[in-house]
Amino acid sequence: MKPASELSNNLAYSLQKYGIDVVDLLIFLITCENIKAEMAAEILRWLGRTDHPEIYRERLWLLERSLKCSSATVRDAGVLGLASLDDPHAIPYLKRAIKKEKNLELRQHMERVLAQLERLR
Repeated sequence: MKPASELSNNLAYSLQKYGIDVVDLLIFLITCENIKAEMAAEILRWLGRTDHPEIYRERLWLLERSLKCSSATVRDAGVLGLASLDDPHAIPYLKRAIKKEKNLELRQHMERVLAQLERLR
């Protein structure tokens, strides 16, 4: 397993210390696209993997919303995060994103995650 990055460690610490306020800030930065795509992508992947039930709804919402971002890197990370959550709630969001996705490789990735989530129903 890949060791946690400094950003991931800082996110975990900040979430433990400041709770939902950190998530609200991440939501703002990512949805307004006021953060570099690579950093947003790492945050989204981390949100999918992290185990914080108290902010589950916010994590799910942000991962679903990230499918609308202009950066393919961010959209891909959102898909990876949703795959990690393994929540069928994301199915309609993935279906809409697939219809709009121009990047063939990313669309195929979305379709694989969609199939994964549909098997859970």
